[in-house]
Amino acid sequence: MTKKYVLLTCLVLVAGLSIISYIFSAIPDKEWKDAQAAFQTDYAKAKTPAERAIAIRKLAEADHPDVVKIMVTTILPRELKDNELLNVDIVASSLSKLSDPAAINELTAATKKASPPEKIILIQSLGKISDEGAKSLLLELLKHNDNLIKVAAIDALADSSPLQALDVITGCLESKSWEVKVSAISYLAKIKDDETKQKALNALRPRLNKETGRLRNDISEAINHLMVQTEPANDKMGGTFSFFDIPLEGDVVFVIDTSASMEGKNKEGKNRWDKLVEQFTQSLEVMAKAKPPVKFNVVAYAEKIGKFKDGLVDAAQNKDAALKWLDSVKPGGMMTPGKLGGYTNIYDAVEMALVGQSTAAQGQKIVITSGVPSPYTICLMTDGKANRGKYKESDDILAALRILNQTRKIRINTIALDFGVSETGPMYAVDAELMERIANEHYGTCVKF
Repeated sequence: MTKKYVLLTCLVLVAGLSIISYIFSAIPDKEWKDAQAAFQTDYAKAKTPAERAIAIRKLAEADHPDVVKIMVTTILPRELKDNELLNVDIVASSLSKLSDPAAINELTAATKKASPPEKIILIQSLGKISDEGAKSLLLELLKHNDNLIKVAAIDALADSSPLQALDVITGCLESKSWEVKVSAISYLAKIKDDETKQKALNALRPRLNKETGRLRNDISEAINHLMVQTEPANDKMGGTFSFFDIPLEGDVVFVIDTSASMEGKNKEGKNRWDKLVEQFTQSLEVMAKAKPPVKFNVVAYAEKIGKFKDGLVDAAQNKDAALKWLDSVKPGGMMTPGKLGGYTNIYDAVEMALVGQSTAAQGQKIVITSGVPSPYTICLMTDGKANRGKYKESDDILAALRILNQTRKIRINTIALDFGVSETGPMYAVDAELMERIANEHYGTCVKF
């Protein structure tokens, strides 16, 4: 009787434990189903991108494999189609924070199947995950035929710098795509291991005299960084012209502020617009005589955006026309604003310079297709703060520009005119911090005048 009692007790305990285990194991599934249902309701009802962003962030809190499926099949295509760069950035950031092994495997599988531009965004997420499967896929993608995929994979592996990638990366220095070369040079410059540094130097040095302009300067900077010395290993080629003391390296788009505050005077009493025109004229004079020929374009902005031409044009043939066009969009006062208005729309102006009118018309704002002409450099000049346009907050502008320039690799130099002061008050003072951050994140230089 005692044995039967003990046996019956054990069976009851086992059954009880099984039931308890089942209940607790079901809780995560129930939580996920609730989270999924709440997302579907909130995302469907959202009337603005900001409301959709709240729903995306809430969904991302569930570290579940199905998060990847929803992000990849529902959210990412919608936000890319609508060109909502901040929500694309939220998706990329959310996926990069996954820790559940099943979720990471799902992300890896989704990346293999995806097509650009989704694949590029997913590659960006994989690069921030410490997982051997993710790293293996990135190494495989280094050999992809699509140069944009290759660029994304190089960038994703740059911080970890795996030795397995070195031969492929050094081989990329021979690529016909200058975006691939820029990424490869940047990757090699980040190498920390002494033995591998020497291999990188051996690959970079022979390329120095084979490249010109931007690429030669990038190689020189990489060599100096790897050697950790104060004197340059090789002189920069630089450009034969400059803008506000920034040496330029070939084809360039000038992004020029024409807001009302540009009519004001600086501390020395000089009109800011006159200072800009003086610098621009000097640059064009030298560019018109440059060998090989230099191409350029001008994007002017206040609250509206204007462009000199639809694409890059020869400096020698278009110098006078550019100066005449710039005069036609010059600023007026706040009471009598110029042709483009009186306020400051920084983001939309830089987007126009990065993307270009012809590319934007094809709906290719997120990534640029191979073969579309791009400038090597953008020079962004402003004397104020962003207060108009699609994005006005500094963090939003930076996030959107990171995505736009992820595969383009265009250098963005910035000029903060009348740094920190304005006779019209602090409301119109230049946002020097934003200008510095844009330059730092996009291979550029920031100067303050």
